[in-house]
Amino acid sequence: MRLKKALRILLVAFAVGFFITSALRFTATARPYSPVHNISTGLDYANIQEAINAPETLDGNTITVDAGTYYEHVVVNKTLSLIGENKFNTVIDGNGTGTVFYLTAENVSITGFVIRNAGGRGIYMLYSSGSNISYNIFSDNSYAIWLSGSSNNLITGNNLLQAQHVGIIISDSSEITLSSNNVTNNEFGIALIGSGNSILTGNNVSSSSIDGIYFFSSDGNIVQSNTIFSCNGSGIWLSGSSNNLITGNNISLNNPDGIHIENSNSSIILHNNFVNNTTPLASINSTSSLDDGIEGNYWSDYNGTDENQDGIGNTPYIIDRDNRDNHPLMGTFSEFATTREEQIYHVHTISNSTISGFGFSSTEYTIKFNVTSPADTSGFCRVMIPEILIIGPYIALVDDKEVNATLLPIANATHTFMYFTYTLGTHQVTISSEPFYDLLRNYTNLLVAYQDLNSKYNQLLSDYSKLLADSGSLNTTYQELLVQYGNLSTTYNYVLGNYTELQSNHSSLQIGYDTLSGQYDSLNSTYNSLLASYKGASSELANIRNQIAIFTVTTITETIVVLALISLGIKYYSALSKQRKEIEAYRRQLEKISHLEWARARFAEDVSKRKAKIEQFEKKYNVNIRPPSSLEEILESIKAKEKTAKED
Repeated sequence: MRLKKALRILLVAFAVGFFITSALRFTATARPYSPVHNISTGLDYANIQEAINAPETLDGNTITVDAGTYYEHVVVNKTLSLIGENKFNTVIDGNGTGTVFYLTAENVSITGFVIRNAGGRGIYMLYSSGSNISYNIFSDNSYAIWLSGSSNNLITGNNLLQAQHVGIIISDSSEITLSSNNVTNNEFGIALIGSGNSILTGNNVSSSSIDGIYFFSSDGNIVQSNTIFSCNGSGIWLSGSSNNLITGNNISLNNPDGIHIENSNSSIILHNNFVNNTTPLASINSTSSLDDGIEGNYWSDYNGTDENQDGIGNTPYIIDRDNRDNHPLMGTFSEFATTREEQIYHVHTISNSTISGFGFSSTEYTIKFNVTSPADTSGFCRVMIPEILIIGPYIALVDDKEVNATLLPIANATHTFMYFTYTLGTHQVTISSEPFYDLLRNYTNLLVAYQDLNSKYNQLLSDYSKLLADSGSLNTTYQELLVQYGNLSTTYNYVLGNYTELQSNHSSLQIGYDTLSGQYDSLNSTYNSLLASYKGASSELANIRNQIAIFTVTTITETIVVLALISLGIKYYSALSKQRKEIEAYRRQLEKISHLEWARARFAEDVSKRKAKIEQFEKKYNVNIRPPSSLEEILESIKAKEKTAKED
């Protein structure tokens, strides 16, 4: 027993030692976690720079970075795509110094990172062309993105927050596209210095401590469809920058200027909405074009009127002697892009209403959108329609009701201008090709008529189905009645047979009755005759008795009389015997009359046999059959008929 216990202890100790040794061996040989992956080569690395520097990493490779925080200053000197796992928690932190990403190679793509705490620049692109910086978050950098000597780069979909100096700065570069970026709470939102032929579109620039967009010595750029608001300087500042196009922007709540132009000429400022800026536009030593001869900009402080109802003010909006908008808009400008046959076309609206839900149907040749007019006035809308989108002539509907739309005389071969008004509230506007609308209206009417006919058809079909069901039910009932009729016919034939038989029996009984009645009358006559004879014999007997009494009284000697009396007595007894025989014969005849009683009994028996069947027949067919219950009833019925016949 002790030996077994000792062996168990040794085995347990051996097992424990084995597991501990295995665990130590595994710990010693486990590979460290590598969060950076070159998916082109399948190799993993501890950090981003190690992955870039690896000799296996070549131009065109893609490097992915797991979520986490990386304290690095990365130099990208190869054509690579760097992709963060998640732009909210894949963090590259400059730790307050230097540049986080320094790009010297071309065609680099950086996307999906949080880039923060750069003492210098979040991303610095030096002579880097064809690169793409997209969908990143920049925060708390000195400069979020800086391009220098670079061209043909795309910066899109980024959030650039709280840069100490500039969100995006482009210097000595060209053909840069900045689109759909959110640039807020920076000293300068976007700055172009010595750069041209670039496009700024669809960006939101707000709450800059100085200027939202700043141009210095930058020509030939396009600033289009941006929203620039609440800047503590100018929404847009142009200094020494000429031939720029500023169009379709919403510029609001900036102090002191919506746009400040200084020593800059020949820029086009068109279709912008200047709303509640301290000064909408300030111009110093500059001349700009503020309209295209047809339309200008919307100025929220314009107090002119629109007497000819075309959405354009009748008096100019004057900035200074050299700058005036001769065609100020009476409502805000909106531009909507739509596609037909893979080509992009633009629809412009000028309206004092909020426009939403814009859409174009290439199959119905219609433009639809919603308008919500101001609370204190009716609404108007001026629409520029590319002719290629909708085949003229046109029709305008407000809430599916045709309105009196004015086609403005400024229409040309490619575009039509339409103006119409509507009441307070929210409405749906539809602009359609009138021929197509007529076809559509006819189609709608036909569709309504078809639906009405279809409804009637379905109702008739339902009625037919009900009639068919009723017909089936009636047919079933008919078949049941037919079966019942057959049964009734069979029963009727059976009853008719019984009736015929009863009629035959009745006739036979009638004949028998007549015969018996005749016999009864004959016997009754004979009986009466015999009764009369009996009464005569009785009288004679009485006389004889009297004579015997006289004979006895007078004399015994009157022998002759005695002999005569004896002779009379003999005759009497002979007559009495004959009378008895006749009575006996009469009795026998009376016994023969008992056949009538036999017939009566047989009739009663036949009635008893048929009673149950007759009752069953009456119950089944709900009829009342009352056959004679006795022979006397039949006889009485016959006598009644005979009596009636005689009376007739």
